[in-house]
Amino acid sequence: MQDWSFVKETKVKKTYIGDIPDDWKLIKLGEIGSIGVGKQRRIKRYVEGKYLLISPKKISDEKYILQTKITLPEDEALRCSPILRKNTIVIVSTGHSIGKIGMVKKPSVVNQHVSYLICNNNANPDYIYYYLKAKTNIIKQFSETSTIPYLRRSSLRNMMIPMPSIDEQKDISRLIESMNTQIKLKTLELELLNRMSAKIQGSLLDGEVRIRNFPNG
Repeated sequence: MQDWSFVKETKVKKTYIGDIPDDWKLIKLGEIGSIGVGKQRRIKRYVEGKYLLISPKKISDEKYILQTKITLPEDEALRCSPILRKNTIVIVSTGHSIGKIGMVKKPSVVNQHVSYLICNNNANPDYIYYYLKAKTNIIKQFSETSTIPYLRRSSLRNMMIPMPSIDEQKDISRLIESMNTQIKLKTLELELLNRMSAKIQGSLLDGEVRIRNFPNG
């Protein structure tokens, strides 16, 4: 992993969401991009197409949504939402998984239970994704409670987010990506080591293999 250096920030300003660096801005989420929500539409024909139909179930702990159970042709896809391109952020806005965050990798549309955020040029989508993912509990606080919790588009637009410069947004995102990649690699290594250990232990304890030379010490 690339070597990174850190410094404690001392020049801060107080905001109602807490202290932030003095040169950062506090901006409404609705000011950094276009926010919308999918439409409730009855799909006339479930014909396989090239557009993923994203529902809350498909928004998991993974960053990107790579496949869905249903894909739609363009005419049916456009009945649900605009076509969402790579790096569009999607947010569960209805139900008990409200606030879960994902990111579009392939051309997609969303159903009525999912909101989307298309960032403008002043916002790095990866930075916004990681910030919102870290603040899922805050997003839930913006939701309204009824039989089924739901998040109004206006509430999402009014959510405040601290914004560093676009270059610093990119630096923060790259560091988080780098750490997450290392975590995944180490997790895979640990899983492989555990499987190897279990197999070797079983073979030794069953007498299928024998130890010939055991290192001294």
